[in-house]
Amino acid sequence: MTTFQDRIKETLARVDPRSAGNGPAAPFDQVLEEFVQTLVAEEPSVGAAIEKGHQPQMRSLVTWPRYRRDERAIMLTFWLHGTTMKVLNEKELAPFESPEAVRDYLVDFLENSAFPLILAEYETRCNEDLDGFLRTTSLREASPKDAMVVVSAADQKTIATAPAGTTINLHVEPQRVPGTAEYDASRKYAYLLSGGYGLRLIRHGLAGGKVHLSGEVMAPTETT
Repeated sequence: MTTFQDRIKETLARVDPRSAGNGPAAPFDQVLEEFVQTLVAEEPSVGAAIEKGHQPQMRSLVTWPRYRRDERAIMLTFWLHGTTMKVLNEKELAPFESPEAVRDYLVDFLENSAFPLILAEYETRCNEDLDGFLRTTSLREASPKDAMVVVSAADQKTIATAPAGTTINLHVEPQRVPGTAEYDASRKYAYLLSGGYGLRLIRHGLAGGKVHLSGEVMAPTETT
């Protein structure tokens, strides 16, 4: 005889997205992960991930120019409810009853939304030089002594694609805007921050009008 407690347990296992492996969320999650993996493999200028939100039922498709992870943006947000999945961005759409329906929606999203324009913008961004900062005390927190520099698109790609701990050398252009200090070769700079990526500096100097840097690529989780 099935007890009330048994029914509660069975229902929780069926509707709770945190249920591992064989729960109803798993097929939908697999579709989203396959979409991201294929997108990243086919579009070299795009970074993408499926992130879980503050509620266990929430999933978000997050994208960014591949070498500028500080420009992350949420493209789509999904909500799991029992054995269905809803796109919160499009309230008029009925919940998807199957993973195949989510596949169809994502293919249509690629073709009939503004997303292709975003992909083209990401490609442009990845081929542009960008501002970076030589930090004196903390990677994330600014200081009046920090110096602004311009990092070339090629050097930024090197920083973004090198494994953590790799030592790299690059030349950057000194830059000056209000709120930043002029580059000072005698000052101790601890980090280079550019595009959301960090380089722990080993040495720096000025030659030929450019700042020469040597440093170790930092892991995404490192903040100091």
